[in-house]
Order: sequence, then structure tokens, then C-alpha cells
Amino acid sequence: MKHIFQAIAGMLSIVCLTSLALPKVHRQDSKVKIVNKSDLNIDHIYFSSPDKNTWDEDDVLGDDEVLLPNESIVVLVECGTWDVKLVLEDGGTCLGYDEHICNNEVWEITNADCNGDGKEDDGKK
Repeated sequence: MKHIFQAIAGMLSIVCLTSLALPKVHRQDSKVKIVNKSDLNIDHIYFSSPDKNTWDEDDVLGDDEVLLPNESIVVLVECGTWDVKLVLEDGGTCLGYDEHICNNEVWEITNADCNGDGKEDDGKK
């Protein structure tokens, strides 16, 4: 019986040492370059998981920043599916639901991309 416990302890030691030697798997980050090609400032940019019923409180731009016309920002997000909301200075919104982001992308936001009606979207609050 003592030999069985020693054998099990030895195998557990080998498993632990092997797992320490394996490289760690890191999440894959993706870059999204958002270029403001509209005539208006972009006041807020939100990325939210599709399974949430609210937009994340963290505005990518921060509290006091805006994305002026012809400016751009690069946002790092984890590879996956995201809902995206951009809010223009006139209250218009650009919405993207179930956006699969898993590599480097460039999004050019134009006047035609946003509804400009200032209404809140129907999907999330």
C-alpha cells in the first residue's frame, strides 16, 4: 500500500512539473482603429459583451476626451464577439451588434453610419 501512495505522489509531481514547463496560453488581443470621418465629434465609444443588457460604463475615450473629425483611436479588445456603440455630439448613435473582432481592423465612421436622431437604441440601456 505504501508503494502505491509513493507511485501516486511521484506521478503527481511529474504532472505538476510538466504543467509548469508548458507555455502559458494568453488571450489574443485585437486592434480596432476607429477613424472619425464624420463632420461631428464622437463623444463616447462603448464595447460590451453581447450577453449584457447594458452598455459597459467604461467609455473608451474617457470622461473628458472626444474623437474629433479626422482623428483616430486604436482600441485593444480581446478576440471575440462584441456589441459596439458610438455616440456623436448631436446624440446620434452608431450601433454594431455581434461584431466579431479577432484581428486588426479599421473602422471609418461617416455621417451616413449614424442615425443622427439622438434616440437611445432599442437593445441595451
